[in-house]
Amino acid sequence: MVEKKIRHDYRQKMYYVRHFLPVTLVVSRNLPVYSLSAMHDRITQDSIARALGLSIKTVQRAFSGSDKVAESTKTSIQNYAAMVGYSRNRGARALVRNNLQSMHLFSSSSPEYFWSKVARGMESALVETRDFGYAAFYHPIPPRNTAAYMKELQRASTEGLDAAAVVNNPEYDMGRIFGFLDHRRIPYITLNIDATETQRLGFIGPDYGAGGRLAAEFIGKTIRSSSKVLIIHNPVDSEHILAGAHVNEERLLHFVSYLSVHFPYIEHQVVSFGSNQSRTDIEQELEDILTGGADDFTGIYSIADMQELLGKQILRRGLESRYIILVHGVTPETEMYLRSHAFTAAIHQNPFKQGYYAIKLLEYYLENGAAPSTIPPVSQGIVLGHSMDYEDDIWRFE
Repeated sequence: MVEKKIRHDYRQKMYYVRHFLPVTLVVSRNLPVYSLSAMHDRITQDSIARALGLSIKTVQRAFSGSDKVAESTKTSIQNYAAMVGYSRNRGARALVRNNLQSMHLFSSSSPEYFWSKVARGMESALVETRDFGYAAFYHPIPPRNTAAYMKELQRASTEGLDAAAVVNNPEYDMGRIFGFLDHRRIPYITLNIDATETQRLGFIGPDYGAGGRLAAEFIGKTIRSSSKVLIIHNPVDSEHILAGAHVNEERLLHFVSYLSVHFPYIEHQVVSFGSNQSRTDIEQELEDILTGGADDFTGIYSIADMQELLGKQILRRGLESRYIILVHGVTPETEMYLRSHAFTAAIHQNPFKQGYYAIKLLEYYLENGAAPSTIPPVSQGIVLGHSMDYEDDIWRFE
């Protein structure tokens, strides 16, 4: 029912999902002698106070983060609590807080197939547990519309915005957007595309350089002979102030570097397409490449966002088995060409997990007042044509 609700509301400007998040408890097995007797009884703040010879008020203040308690005392209390496996009652604290803490995720509304999976990941994180006092809002913004973006951001800030996840998308004036968040002192993470130059708490998304290395490894191990690989690339045209948005350049750099080190017998050639080129010109150039250089290369690595045009050319000329073709992203077009074997494989970056971990990270920050010390990147994988029948399993995880 919840999933149907989200899918139904996705095309609206904003939808609201009110569920609540879990917390991961860390229990140490290395218990000191003085804590063993306490394990026979239910651990409470009162029992912690008695064990440490402190007042219950001091323990309560320490857990609430009060500056009236010395840092050394807080540390002692927290260490002891971890040793005996104590966890505060989050539901009770939510009642005491008596207000919802709101997490907001902002992204472009396009492509819908990608962001709908991010929304499914958000939903999965939010329905795991309930009653901890958190709410989540998702804002899909029309492409290239900074005014609409700022309007949604200001509205969310007015109505209550405790933490945010923001995609560093060069379609918008990201300097203005990050500046707004910094000025309002709203904690935020970057999602999908990083912006290390900002004051973000952390990043949830793939390591795009690792995606390039994975592509090189797949191409190198699949070809396994002296040959040439054609790299189809479309560089970022804008002089975007945030370097994290240059995803394709990161993929290309690491692909070429990894290929040259681990598969030096494979040559490569880069063909770049600008965003200002017309569809007709791109189609003609692709046709010239595939017909004129058919004997020059064995593999094609397409970083460019032109899977549909490339797939059509391959099918039109009956070249399904002629090349090893690897593309980025499992799009509706990619899926079709994988099934027809026009493409050999695709690299996916799991948008489901990105939505899931974005909510988990924001919840962790709001719960603990700090981001986790380590945030691993969302792993990427290879999808082959025959595995597309199990597409739902690609995005599902335990």
